[in-house]
Parts: sequence; C-alpha cells; structure tokens
Amino acid sequence: MPSPQRLVTLPSTMAPVFNRLESRAEPDWFAAHDPYPLGSGGGTANALLAAWRASGNQRFYDWLRAERRIVIHAGGQSRRLPAYAVVGKALMPIPALRGSIGQKPDQALIDLQVGLCDQLFERSPDCLRVMVVSGDALLRPTTLPADIPDADVVCLGMRTDAETAQSFGAFFISHDQPDSLAMFLQKPAPDRTRALAVTHDCFLDTGIWLLSEDAVRALLERSGLENPDQGGTLKEYELYSDFGPALGRHPVADDPLVNALTSAVVPIQGEFLHFGTSRQLIESVTELHDQAHHASPLGFLSASRRHPNQHVQNAEFDGPPPFQAGHAYWVENSHVPPTWTLEGENVVTGIPRNRWGLTLPRGVCLDMVPVSEKGICARIYGFDDPFKGPIEDDSTRFLGRPLSQWLRERNLTLDQSPGTDIQATLLFPVLEGSDSDESLVAWMIDANAHPEMRERWIEARRLSASDLLSAANVDRIYSQRAEFASRSLKAMQRNHATSIFYSLDLERSAEILHRDQPDFEPLPLGEDASLVKQMHDGMFRSALLRLRGAAEWEQAEGEAFGTLRRAVLDNVPAMSSPTCGVASDQIVWGRSPLRFDLAGGWTDTPPYCLLNGGRVLNVAVELNGQPPVQVFVRRSERKDVLLRSIDLGTERRFSSFEELAGDLTERSEFSLAQAALSLAGFSPEPEGGTLERALERFGGGIEMSLLAAVPKGSGLGTSSILASTILASLSEFCNLGWSQSDVMARTLALEQILSTGGGWQDQVGGCLPGIKDLETGPGLVQNPTCRWLPDRLLGPENANHVALLYYTGITRVAKSVLREIVRGMFLNSGPRLDTLRKIRENVQPTADAIQRNHMDALGAAVRRSWQLNQELDSGTNPPPVQAILAKVEDYLLGAKLLGAGGGGFLFMIAKDQDAALRVRSILETAPPSDRARFFDFKVSQTGLEVTKS
Repeated sequence: MPSPQRLVTLPSTMAPVFNRLESRAEPDWFAAHDPYPLGSGGGTANALLAAWRASGNQRFYDWLRAERRIVIHAGGQSRRLPAYAVVGKALMPIPALRGSIGQKPDQALIDLQVGLCDQLFERSPDCLRVMVVSGDALLRPTTLPADIPDADVVCLGMRTDAETAQSFGAFFISHDQPDSLAMFLQKPAPDRTRALAVTHDCFLDTGIWLLSEDAVRALLERSGLENPDQGGTLKEYELYSDFGPALGRHPVADDPLVNALTSAVVPIQGEFLHFGTSRQLIESVTELHDQAHHASPLGFLSASRRHPNQHVQNAEFDGPPPFQAGHAYWVENSHVPPTWTLEGENVVTGIPRNRWGLTLPRGVCLDMVPVSEKGICARIYGFDDPFKGPIEDDSTRFLGRPLSQWLRERNLTLDQSPGTDIQATLLFPVLEGSDSDESLVAWMIDANAHPEMRERWIEARRLSASDLLSAANVDRIYSQRAEFASRSLKAMQRNHATSIFYSLDLERSAEILHRDQPDFEPLPLGEDASLVKQMHDGMFRSALLRLRGAAEWEQAEGEAFGTLRRAVLDNVPAMSSPTCGVASDQIVWGRSPLRFDLAGGWTDTPPYCLLNGGRVLNVAVELNGQPPVQVFVRRSERKDVLLRSIDLGTERRFSSFEELAGDLTERSEFSLAQAALSLAGFSPEPEGGTLERALERFGGGIEMSLLAAVPKGSGLGTSSILASTILASLSEFCNLGWSQSDVMARTLALEQILSTGGGWQDQVGGCLPGIKDLETGPGLVQNPTCRWLPDRLLGPENANHVALLYYTGITRVAKSVLREIVRGMFLNSGPRLDTLRKIRENVQPTADAIQRNHMDALGAAVRRSWQLNQELDSGTNPPPVQAILAKVEDYLLGAKLLGAGGGGFLFMIAKDQDAALRVRSILETAPPSDRARFFDFKVSQTGLEVTKS
C-alpha cells in the first residue's frame, strides 16, 4: 500500500519554503496556508484544493480517489505557544527520546504524528480517503484497532469523564448501538455529560477524523464549493463546531447534508498528549521520555527515574545549564552563556550567539525571531500567557500580569485603537546593529533595569505577534538551528558513554554531520565499549566515509560486520572433540523439510534480533512428496574428506586442514560442509597436527554426500537448512551430542563464518515440524520459543488446491539484499526499524488467522507481509515478478515471494478452489520461462530427522 500524501497547513511565511527547509519532497509532502481565516473545515478544504491544483488538470474527485491524503493542521496564531508560532506547531523539534532506538536527531512533532496516521490508514476501508489531524496533539495508543469501521466519518476517541470533556469535543455512543455515533458535542457542560452517561459512553475527541468521499463533498459544499472543478470562493467553516455537531444518529445541529452522513467512533486506549501551550509542550515531552524509557527493550536506564521537566536540544551552554531543581525549562535553538540566570518556567528559543548578562525571572520566556536579513525581534512573554484579549482590559495578561500594569510601570501608552487584541499589539522591538545587546530585553522584563531603554523601545521598529507570522525570516531560523544541532550531535558522539548518540538514527546523524561539520572525526570508543556499540560505531564511521567518497568506507563496514561475527561466535561453545559414532558399514542419513515464511521475516536477523528480539511465523514443508534437503555421511578407508553434491554432480577431496579451511568467506558448493566440519572439531590443531593424523585418531576418513532437491535461490531457506542438516548429521556421526538448540545456534555461527549473515528462522523453520510461531527476546543468545499452531488451514484440503506454490524461474541470491538491510539495522535507520516493527506486529494477525482457520484472514496477513517486505527492500518485487502477479491478482486473497524476495518461489492463496484452478491455467498456459512451474507441498510432520542405517 503506497503511503498517503501528507498535506500540512502552515503559517504564510513557512508554507512556501516548507519542502526545502524540512527536506520533505513533493508530491509526498505538500504545504498550504489559509489566505484568510477559514476555520478548520475551510482550511481542510483549502489544503485539499491547493494540493489538487498543484497536481495537474485531473478532475478533483478523480484525484481524491487516486490516493489517500492526511491533512495536518499546523497553522493558526499559536497564541499560547509563541515559540513555534512562526513555523507551525507540528514542526516543533522533539528531542530523541531516551530508551528509543532509531529516532532522527532532527525529528519534529509531525514525524511522530504521521507514523500513527499511516498505521490507521493501513487498517481502514478503502472508502475513507482523507484523514484530518490536529497539529498540536499526539495520540499514543497502547493498541491499535484491528479494523476501522466502514462509515462516512470515523473518529478516534478516548473514554473520558464529564470534567475533562468540558474542555474538548466529546463523542457520545449509546449503550444499545455502540457501532455508530449518537452525537458530538463541543465542550459540553459537565451536567449534560453526566445526564447522558445514563445511556451513553463519552469519548474525548483526539483530533483524528477520517472522511469518505461523500464526507469530503459535504465539507467542501459547506465551505462554499459545490463543484471544485468549477472553482469558487471558500468561506469560513469549522470542522469541530459546525460539521461535528451535525453528525450522528441524534445530531444537535440541523444540517440535512451532514446529517445524512454515517459516522462511527473507534475507542482507543493510550496517552493523548497536547502541545498547544508552553506548559503542555514541556509536560508532554517529559511524558514521551518516560513512556519510551519504560518501553526500552534494552533496559539500560532505571525505570524508576522520571525525566525532569527540563529539556535542551539544538542548544549550547558554555557551562552546566543554569537550571534549578524542580522547575520547568525548554531551551532550543539557542546559545546560553554562563552569564545568564534562568529562574524556572522558562521557554528560551532562537537566541543567537551572545555575551549577554541576562536574568529570566520565573515564568518569563524569550523568543528571538529573525526578521529581514539582519534584524532580530525580541519577543518576551509569560509562561502561561494566553495572548488573547483587548489591550485596555485588565484581564489581558502579559508576562503573567495585566498588560495595563506592564504599560503603567514603564509610563507607556499604545498608539492603537481600543479593542485591539494583544496578538495584534506592537510590543516586540526589532534589534539591529548597536541595539543587539541585552539592555532593551532586560528593561522589558524589569522596568527598573536600564530605564533609558524606554526611549529606545518607543523609537524602535516594533512588531506584533501576528506580524511575526509573516515577517519572520524562517531561513535564518533553520540555518541557526542546523548549526547548533550539528554541534550538539558532535558533542553527543564525544560523550557517547553518557549520551544516547548510538541509539539515534545514525544514517541521518551521518548526513547532518557530513553537511554541517565536514571536518568532524568521531572520537574512538574506549576499550570497555560494548560489542553492540562497537557494531554501531563501525557502521556509523562507514556511513560518514561513504558520504565523503572515501575508499576506506568498505573497511569500516567490514569491521562492523566483523564485530557482529565475533558477538555471535563468542556464544558458540568451545571446540568439539569428535569421535566416530558409526560402524564401518553404517550411513548417517539426515533429511529436512524446507520452510515457508509467512510473517515476521527479517526480525530474526542479527543485529536486529540481538537488540529487540525477533518473531517469525513459518511452516516446515516437504516438496513433491519428499524432504528436499538430505545429507549422507559414512566412514571411509582413506584418511581424507570427500564432499559430494548429488544435485550439482560435483565432488572434491580434501587432504589437509589448509584445504578444508580454505577461504570460507568465498561461497563454493562445499563451503557449508567445510565450515560445519570446522565447528565439529576438524580444524587446525594448536600443536600443528595434520588432517590425516586427526582422521586416523577419529577412526577413518569422511565421505559426505549432499542433496538439495530445489532450485538455487528458491527463497525457502535452503542453505541454512542444509547447514543445520549437515551439523545434525555430523553430531550423530561424530558422537557430539548436540541438541536441536545447539544445532540451530551453530548454524547461526556457521553463517557468520561464511560472511553470509542471516537469521535463525530458516534453520528453526526446517528443524521443527509444522506451523510455528517462533519468538526470541533481546540478547546475544537467540534460543527461540516455539508455539505450534494447527495445520488444518494448510492441510490436504487446501494445500495445492487453494494455497499454491509456484517457482518463478527467477533467481536472486539473498546475500547482497541481506547486507543492505543489515547495514540499515546497524545504523538504526528509522524507516527500516519502523518497517521491521510492523513486520513483527504482523505475526499476531497471521497466527490468529491460522488458529481461527480463516483463509480470508490468512490471505490478508500474507498480503500484508508482502507489502512490508517491499517497503523494506524495493528490489523484492522486480518487474518480472510484477508481471506474473498482474496476470493472476484478481483471483488471489494474498501472495508473497518467499524468503528475501526478488525471485524464487511464489506462495499464493486463491479466493477459492475455482480461482486456484484459474491461476494454474493462466500460469501453465503462458509460463514466464521454461523453468517456471508449480510444486506440490505438504506440511511436514517430522521436521529434521537423523537416522543410522
């Protein structure tokens, strides 16, 4: 499923430069601003129309049907959060959260918002085309709904009480009809909510509304446009006070057009955080820190320690931050020298480099806003100022007290009309040249400080809060922030022992440092650095070198992979001591099924599984009536090792340890067997013994024959399963006594020896029979817990009749794909980690479908796996595979290439047996190549077996 287009409403000075300054490319991101007050409904209509016009000449509703849209409202006056009024509240920087992995160092609130929006759209019926989101709120659900209802308007709500509801919008759902909305009330009085509670449940409006095409039509018509294609003028219309009250079975507003729309509420549990005021900003970011902290899979921080309400980002202090315990602070995009005093409840933003001596009393905030090329406007305000009300009214607050009092203390009058709102009052002087010291700011805070500044304030060019929305130079804001951010990032790496640097998205961090700190050289890690940190550090250095075009990047990357190899190999038990366990006429016969990976693939791969644990659902299968992987081992009279490949028709004899060890990083037809023999104890001895003498002590030479009766690059886990089968056979042959867990652990080690990487799911999928839900926790030792699932859904009734296995004839080796994806894991690439999280989450619905014996649900889960695999690696679905699927997709519930994708076997679930026959007919009549064909499969009831003759 393609990502929805994101439309953001922003202040007028930010919207035109949004894509450039935020590095968010069109058409995926589009910014608009309201040309005049339009309200949330009219603003939604304006954003949709602006994006449509920018797209070309397509008719509006054709455009609406072609792609889904998310409209995030981040414009407006931002009266109660002046610090981010100029850029829009959704673009406020949010610090990377302690305990989190893979967050961008330059993330904004909007990055946290769109992640949830995407997940909601993935669960929504196709009829819902537009999602409207409040830009100053963040919903953090503990669980997401499995499905979003099919209605014209669907809203997300959180259960609430009467006292809380009076400050927000509230949905009411009757006890006897919980599937639909009864009514929506804007800020209902507590008594009314309590009266309704007898027959209704009350849910808080979280600011996320999903609209169908019919709902969009109604919204546009009420905003003044009956036919967008014919043009017209938009008028002010409110989504929450006009549109919302007309919804439901018992609407409180009479509007036949909106009354006719169906509506529903999805109850959500979790946290609902607001960022609309200075106080909410600090408290909500603290709450985010604590949530991420408690959720950390690594547990490297004390869960009992709450984050203080003190936040610093993109900022520099020339000493310890001048914070007082127990007080709230927000310092961002600023330089604060030791000559400053901050007494608490201070929001400090935009401060350029300075040598000022300035005191901000408790509750006083300072925002320095660049204007023109060199000017900077000094905006001071109170921590809880609402910035609303006429200037002559004593209830109108400024710096926490009446504005009229502030004026009297300075013997000032304002040359503005009575009734002028404080938001439009010319309060804030623009400093230029000789004015750029702290004296004027200090006088604005304290009338007794520098009283001579009164005349300067009167004579200065002054701007109102409203003026700043259009007068600000946002390029300068972003330029200053980038400088502070990169210097902060540099300091974080150098203080990595106490910072979260190596938990950040290191790919993005490397890009920022390469761009803004071109001379930066990472500080070497100390000897006590953990293996995990060493892996991250090596790949971070490689990313930095690659951006600089330096040839050494491959060496640095190799060191990161080498550290991973050490981490895995260090957990393999000490060298084995083989002794012959068979008679001269006996043969050890090992055989294994292959595996279908239905969900969770890639989460089993180091380093991801080492840090997060992995979860995979796979099936052990036999093909065409037999276990496809087989190994035969016998004793020979010659004191050497003979390896033979039955399917390749080749053999090779080894007479020395040097030959047997070879260069195991280079794959050959026998490298798996060579590495397995090394793990079994046939490796160079410290005292310099020979292979011949070792085999003489063992009791004879070794002949091993290998069979993999499946095409190369199948995507069925063949190489890992063959490795496990070899190891299990050698365990029996050499009296090693390895358990199934030992074999699987050594298979993981073997793949590291061969530099192929890979996870644990292939060998576990083949070793253990049936359909399995496999899971590990974080840690260097990966020993999966297995939950067996019923195999009826893929039993004889459906296997090869509804569920089909088709070999595409296309070969793709997973090693290069694996290396690229693992590189992203090392770098904590945020998008990759997010996709891996979704891949893991998809295991549960897949398991549920199998337990419920629900083929439609299994088809949907397999389709979801396929979509996520493509999100992780675009090469998973190359044009030849797309061509195959295009021929038969109308007959399928779901399909996916097995394994890493790009080729190999295609697993398909047809809509029914007739549809499956149609799929067979189409692909057998016109196969994509002479190698393409259907295979019969059945669920293996035995898994890996090893017997002696």
